[in-house]
Amino acid sequence: MIMNPFFNSSRARERFLEAILQSAIEYAIISVDLDHRVTTWNEGARRILGWDEAEVIGEPIGVIFTPADRETGVPLREMTAALAEGHADDERWHIRKDGSLFWASGQLMALRSDDGELEGFLKILRDRTEQRENEQRQRVLMHELSHRIKN
Repeated sequence: MIMNPFFNSSRARERFLEAILQSAIEYAIISVDLDHRVTTWNEGARRILGWDEAEVIGEPIGVIFTPADRETGVPLREMTAALAEGHADDERWHIRKDGSLFWASGQLMALRSDDGELEGFLKILRDRTEQRENEQRQRVLMHELSHRIKN
């Protein structure tokens, strides 16, 4: 690996990457270990999902999925797809700490060590509720307009 002269130490690189992670406030960025437990939780995850980092570290990733998705094994299916394809894209309802639902667009990726060993997963998601609601309103309006034109 070629080292960037900007990073005079591995610690400087870690601080740089941590700053990027925490400044991505429009995105929930969550890492999960092989036991499916949350290991990192950025500021975007706190803002979108409502849990503080200390509340969720060590908890199962299923906590952000709806009860129906947990019951039908969606988190495990996402991990299986990420292993097979390198990533798993999804658009679905997720649940916040307060129990409210939001529509999210996200991706789950397998995290591997330098020698290719699976170390965990990285989930990145974004709240797309407003966009989904706008699209739904537009579909309703287009349907109404089509109906009026026919009449």
